[in-house]
Parts: sequence; C-alpha cells; structure tokens
Amino acid sequence: MEAKRISGLAYAQSSLLGHEANKALDGNTETYWEAEPYYQWWMLDCEGLYDIETIIVETKSDGDKFYRYAIEYSTDRINWQELYEKTDNELPISGGETYEAHVRARYIRITMTYCSKGEAVSLVRVEAVGCPAENVDLGSQELTKARVRAVECDEVCGFEQQETDEMEPGWTDQ
Repeated sequence: MEAKRISGLAYAQSSLLGHEANKALDGNTETYWEAEPYYQWWMLDCEGLYDIETIIVETKSDGDKFYRYAIEYSTDRINWQELYEKTDNELPISGGETYEAHVRARYIRITMTYCSKGEAVSLVRVEAVGCPAENVDLGSQELTKARVRAVECDEVCGFEQQETDEMEPGWTDQ
C-alpha cells in the first residue's frame, strides 16, 4: 500500500485565541497553532493505527528565532515513546523538518520546550505520512486494558474522592 498524508484531529494543551490546534493541520502556511508560555504540547490523533513513515514539523519562522521540541508517539495515548528531540539552535527551514519515523502509532505528540524569542511557541504545519496498519491483532497490542478510577478508592488507601471536570482539551470521560 502506498504511503499518503494521514488526516486526523488536532488537540493542544492550550491555544492562543485565533491559533487553535487544528491550524497546524489546515495546509495553510499563513495560519498556525500558537500557545504560551513554552513547554506546551500539541497532539495529532490519526483516528486509527498507522504505520507512520515520516513526520514533517514546520515551526513559525521569524528571522533568527528557533525552537526546541520533542516528538513522541503512542498507540493508546497513555504510553509514549520518544521518536526525536530537537535540542540544537538551528533556525527553521522553509517547508519544515522531515523526520524518519517507521513506527506504528495512533497519536503523535510534539512538546515545545523552548523558543529563543519570547514565550510563545507555534507550529505552522505538522504532517504524518504512512499507511493504515494491516493485520493488527488488538489482543497482542500492549494497550492499557483496564484503568482504575481513583474515585473508587477511599482515603484509607491514599486517595481522596473528588469530582472534577478537568480533562485534556477535546476529551470526555466515559
């Protein structure tokens, strides 16, 4: 099967008004995701398991501004593996950086860890290229099969029962 651009849904830890997470997926280089202060994450949900070959990351280029970030991937949004960490002071290149991936994942997360000018970080474009995973036996995947709700424990066991609406943006409790 020929690899192609993977479409999906974008989420972020936070966003500045007018610079929402989905702007990094819209294909328009005039729009972008932006958040502050740095140490913010942005995530792509591929909406299915994919064999991802490459990931393209394009950051906003403003003269001599550079970014540092980490790229991680996951099949279950709980267990993350690092793919690459950009720690140099190299300026962004036109069209973005292309990273060889060769991983099976549903989620890609980019954590922006530094910006050389100011506290705002941005992603102009994120693109994942790959194919839907074939012959996937979900029983053999190392997915988290059960979660224990903290509200089912009591204070004697070390948990205090609370109700909260705090979830990652775009996600709801089931």
